[in-house]
Amino acid sequence: MCADTNNSIENEEGDDNDEEAEEYEPVFKFCPITNSSEFRENKNNTKNAPAEFSCMAVHARFIVVGKTTGEIIIMDHMGHTIPQYQIKAHTYPVNAISIDDNGDYIGSCCQEGKVKISGLFSKNEDQLHTFPRPIKAVCLDPNFSKSKQYITGDTTLILNERGTFRHKETKLIDFQGGLIHTLRWKETLIAAANDKGVGVYDLRARRLVGFLESTDTNTDVPRGIFPSRISWNDSTTLVIAWASTVKVITITNDTMYDHQSSIPRKSINIAASFKLEFFVCGLTSINRDLVFLSIENFTISDGTSELSLTILSPSGKEYEEKAHDPFSMQGDQQTSPFQFQLEYLPDEQCFFILNPYSISKAERRDYDDHIDFLIKKQKFDEAIQAFEKPPTRIDAKPKRHTQQSVYLAYVTSLMGNKEIEKAVKLFPLVYKTAEEWEEQILLFIERDQLDMLTPYIPTDAPKLHAPVYQKILETYLQKKKYDKLKELLTKWPSDIYDLSVIDQSIILQTNSEKTPQALLECSAIIAEKRGDISKTLTIFLKMQNIQVFQLIERKQLYEKILPNIQTLMAINQNYLDAVFSRKPDDTRDFHTRQVSLYAEYEPTKLMGFLRKAGNYNIQEALSICEKKRLPRETVFLCGRSGNGRVALQIILNELNDIEEAIQFCRETGDKKLWDTLIEQSINRPDFIRGLLNHAGGDIDLQELIDKVKNDLRIPGLRDSLCKIMQDYNIQMSISECCRKIIVHDCLALRKQTVTLLQGGYPVKDSDLCAKCHNPVYSCDLLTNPPISVFFCLHVFHAKCIETNPDVCGVCSTNALFTTA
Repeated sequence: MCADTNNSIENEEGDDNDEEAEEYEPVFKFCPITNSSEFRENKNNTKNAPAEFSCMAVHARFIVVGKTTGEIIIMDHMGHTIPQYQIKAHTYPVNAISIDDNGDYIGSCCQEGKVKISGLFSKNEDQLHTFPRPIKAVCLDPNFSKSKQYITGDTTLILNERGTFRHKETKLIDFQGGLIHTLRWKETLIAAANDKGVGVYDLRARRLVGFLESTDTNTDVPRGIFPSRISWNDSTTLVIAWASTVKVITITNDTMYDHQSSIPRKSINIAASFKLEFFVCGLTSINRDLVFLSIENFTISDGTSELSLTILSPSGKEYEEKAHDPFSMQGDQQTSPFQFQLEYLPDEQCFFILNPYSISKAERRDYDDHIDFLIKKQKFDEAIQAFEKPPTRIDAKPKRHTQQSVYLAYVTSLMGNKEIEKAVKLFPLVYKTAEEWEEQILLFIERDQLDMLTPYIPTDAPKLHAPVYQKILETYLQKKKYDKLKELLTKWPSDIYDLSVIDQSIILQTNSEKTPQALLECSAIIAEKRGDISKTLTIFLKMQNIQVFQLIERKQLYEKILPNIQTLMAINQNYLDAVFSRKPDDTRDFHTRQVSLYAEYEPTKLMGFLRKAGNYNIQEALSICEKKRLPRETVFLCGRSGNGRVALQIILNELNDIEEAIQFCRETGDKKLWDTLIEQSINRPDFIRGLLNHAGGDIDLQELIDKVKNDLRIPGLRDSLCKIMQDYNIQMSISECCRKIIVHDCLALRKQTVTLLQGGYPVKDSDLCAKCHNPVYSCDLLTNPPISVFFCLHVFHAKCIETNPDVCGVCSTNALFTTA
C-alpha cells in the first residue's frame, strides 16, 4: 500500500507544519454502507437510538453482522441485506462471528454461553452448543466444511468437533487472566487474547508456543477498554496491539526440540516493538503493512475523539507512516474503543469498520478521487493537468471525471471569486448544449455583463435558438452600444437570427436626423445581409465611410460606382487608380472624366494613365493639362496628336530639358524635329553640350559643330569632345572585335564543311543512276563500273556523265538530261 506521506513513527514531534498537513491527500475514501436505524421497527425515532450492532465478519461474498438482539444479518458489500439468509441465532447480544473459507458456515457465540453453527445452504449441519460460561470468542476452522472443528474460549481454550455420536470438547489450555475475547486461526496455529495478554497455541503439537503479557501501562482508563488486537500477517508472523503499544512477533522452530518427536517445537520471538501516538481500536496486517483503526483519545466523560485509519510500512528496522486518514462515523463519539471492529476484504482491497451504530467502508481512492482532491483544494491547474495528461499507470485513468466536469468546477470557482473574464474563456469547454448557453446568456444580461460573454457565444455546435441571438442584439441596441452591435452583425452568420426583426428595431432608432454613424453602419450591414446592396452602397456613400471600398471589392460594384467616382475620390483619393487598374476596359466611357480627376487629385499618376488609357478625348485632355499647368503631360498629348513641334517647344522653353527633348525626337523618329532641335540649340551652350553627349548616334555631329559660332563659349566642350572621341574609339574597338568574331566563325564553318565533304557517302545496291535509272551496282558482280556522287547526293554511273563529269545533270540550271 502506498500513500503521499512518509513519516517515521520514531519522530514523535514530526516535521510537518500546519500548511503541509492541509496539503496532505488522503489515501482512503470512506462511505457508510448501513446504520442501525435501518433495522429498527421505528426508523423515524433516531434520537437517542440504542446500539444495534455488536460484531462483524467479512467474506468475499457477503458480510455477516451480529446484533445486540441476538440476530445475525447477512448483507452484500454495499450494505443491502439478503433476507433469505437472515439467522435468528441467539436471544442475547452476539459477541463474535466466524466464517469458514468457503463461506458455507457461520459460527456465532453470545453472552449466555451458547455457540451456534449455521449452514447457509444446508440446515443439516446446524449445531447449537451451550457452555457454562459466557463465550466471548469463536473461530471456525478455515476448512470447517471437512474438519467440522472450531475453537471457543471462556477462560479455557476449547477445541470443538463433531464426534461419531455426540459433540466432542477438548480443553487445550487454561489461560489465567479472564475470558478469551479474540481468536485467530492460521493453519495449525491459534492466537488467543484475553485481558492479561496474548497466547499462541500449536494445535498440531497440542502445546502452547508462548504467551505475551500486556505491556500497556495506561491506568487512566478502566481495564478492558482497549482489549488486545491481534492479526496474522502470515503463518509465522503475528501482530499484537495493546492500546498504544504494538509488537510484531515471529513463530520459529526451536532448534533445541526433542528430535524423537516428529513435530518440531515452536517458539515466539519479538521482532519489533514500538509505541504509537494514538490508541488502537482495530488491527489487520496485509503484506507486512500494519493497518490500524485508531483514535486520538478516550475518556469516560467525553468518549472517543478523532477516529482515523492509519497504515505503517516496514522500512529497515523501523516502521514509517504511509497514511493517516481521519474520518467520522455515525455514533463514533458514543462508542467505546472495544466496540470498534476493523475487517479487511482482500478480494476488493477494502476495509469495513463497525461500531454499534453504523458500518462504513474504506476504499483506496482512485484517480477520480485524486482529481476531486485537487479541485477541493482549488488547485485547478493541477486538476486539469491530471485529467489531460494522466500518468501511464493502468489505474491512473479518470473514469468518472470528464473534461466538462473538471472545467465546470474551475469555472464555478472563478465565478464565485468574481473572476468573470477568466471564467467566460472556459465556457466553450464547459457548456455543450444550447440550453446551458441560453441559461448563462440570460444571467449575464441580468447582471449587465454581456460584453464579457459575447466573444465566446457559439454560432454553431451548439447553435442556439434564434430568439436568443435576437435578444443579445436587441440588448445592445437598447443600451445604445452600437459599436458592439456592429461587431456582432459583422461576425455572426445571418441565418442564426431573423434579419427583418433586427432591421425593424434599427429603423425605429434611425428616424432622427442625428443618427449615430455606428447605427447607420449597422443598418448598412443588415441591408447587405438581406441582399439590398444598393441600399448599403447608398448609406456608405452618404456617410462617406471608408468601408464603401471594401463593399465595392467584395461585391464587384465597379460599374455601379463610376457615377459616384467624385464622391469616392473625396473619401479616398487613392481609390481612382485602383478603379482603373482593376478593370480598365470597364471604365472606357469615363476615361476623359478620369483625366480631370487625376489632374485634380493625383497629378503624379496622370502620365501613367495617359499612356495606358486610349479612350479619352485628346483635345479635352490637352486643355485640362494646359489649365492645370502640367507640361510633361501636355508634351505627351501634343506628341500623340501629331503636333510634335509644339511639344518640342514646350520641352525646350518650359521644361528646359535637352535630354527629354532628345528622347522625344528619338521616339517620334521625325528628322524635321531633329533639325528643329539643332536650330533651337546652336545659340544655347548647355543644349549643344547635351546634344554632343547624348545624341551622337542620332545626328550628324559634324553638321552640328559647323553650325556653332566660332566665338560661342561652350562650358565643358572639351569634355564633350573627349567623350565623342572615347565613344568613337569604343565603337571602333567593338567593330574590330565583331570582325574577329565573324572571321573566326567563318573559318570554323569552312573547316566543318570541308570535313563534311571529305567524308564518305554510303551507296546501296537499291540506289538508281539519276540518268539511266538502273541500279548503280550489283552485289552479284565481282566488279562494278565506277560511279560518281555529287554534293547534292545524286548518283550516276561514270560512263553516263562522260561528256560533263563535273556537273550534276539533274541539279544544273541547264538541264543536261531530258525526261524520257
